[in-house]
Amino acid sequence: MVIALAAVAIAVAAAAIWFRTSRPPTDCEIARQMIEYNNSHVAEIKSKTDPDRGIEPSVDDYRPWAQRMHDYADRIHRADVSAPAHRLAADADRMVALVQQARSDAEPGGDPGGAPSSEQQYVELSKDFQTNMAALDAACPAS
Repeated sequence: MVIALAAVAIAVAAAAIWFRTSRPPTDCEIARQMIEYNNSHVAEIKSKTDPDRGIEPSVDDYRPWAQRMHDYADRIHRADVSAPAHRLAADADRMVALVQQARSDAEPGGDPGGAPSSEQQYVELSKDFQTNMAALDAACPAS
């Protein structure tokens, strides 16, 4: 009898694990993954940055991040979750372009006096990004 009960318990646990891993993730699960991925990207960028030594991440450190942000956004269908996710992906594209422009401006022969400055654009983009991240977080709060 004990063996039969143990076998049933194992079967139930296995079925629960299978169900949890075999079903597609919900829009909010994808959104939380997007938020977590972005947070890990921010930590990675910070680890590659040392302004005192003139060390900055390259544009290539941003491109895969922007693509993955799009990948997450494209998998989300619920409107209240999809809208901020797609805005974040668009912001990521803008960030890649801004980093590329800033690196070009800093090169010899670049145009450091163009308007508005890349620093000013970065501040504005950061505000937009934080607003959109907060909207995504509000649509799918961490549990």
